[in-house]
Amino acid sequence: MSTTEKAISKIIKVGQAEHIAALLNHGELYLKTVDWFRQADANSERFDQLEGAISIDQVVYIKLRAEDGHEFELSRADYPKHTAKHGRLLSAYVFTHEDGVMGNIFSCTGVGVGEGQNFKRLDKRFGRFGDAAILIENPNVFLDRVESALRQQGFKYTLGLVDYFDPETFVGNLNVFKKKKVHSYQQEIRIWVERNSKEDLKLRIGSLRDIAVVFKLNGILENA
Repeated sequence: MSTTEKAISKIIKVGQAEHIAALLNHGELYLKTVDWFRQADANSERFDQLEGAISIDQVVYIKLRAEDGHEFELSRADYPKHTAKHGRLLSAYVFTHEDGVMGNIFSCTGVGVGEGQNFKRLDKRFGRFGDAAILIENPNVFLDRVESALRQQGFKYTLGLVDYFDPETFVGNLNVFKKKKVHSYQQEIRIWVERNSKEDLKLRIGSLRDIAVVFKLNGILENA
């Protein structure tokens, strides 16, 4: 199994009951495209306009010009040329996308060692992902099976934990393993498959009944 940055004791995947049942019974994984995460999914808990972005930079100074020609200047307090005449710029950032980024993503939630005997109560925002959850009690076996299926089909892939950043302060390069901190409750593990296609990818790795159980989501959410 590919190593991750912390020990994972359990994996949880939330989704619609029929998809979770297919994952349990047949090991069916649906890897969605980058465009799906960025545009097609109207669910704001998964939607992220930064998906596929390659960099982010902070804006420290802005000059605006009104129709009458009057100019307004805004700058952050830490901008070296900031003056009392400038309006205060609290936060602004710009990000860059690379055209034609293609590939597929499978995401799930990793429960770290020591974070719960069986499974933690899930953040109530997971309720927008579906109505059922699968608890994979042996993540090593699960990920080994996924990687084996990907290798057999000759796919180039990366497995890792998502790193969460503050878009109001972070400057640097981005990739599919970096997401805004608003999504940090998801504690996401991602499998990224580089693929020259705009189609979803379906894998079948066999029944997970030996390593997983399924729950109805109602009742395991926080404040449920």
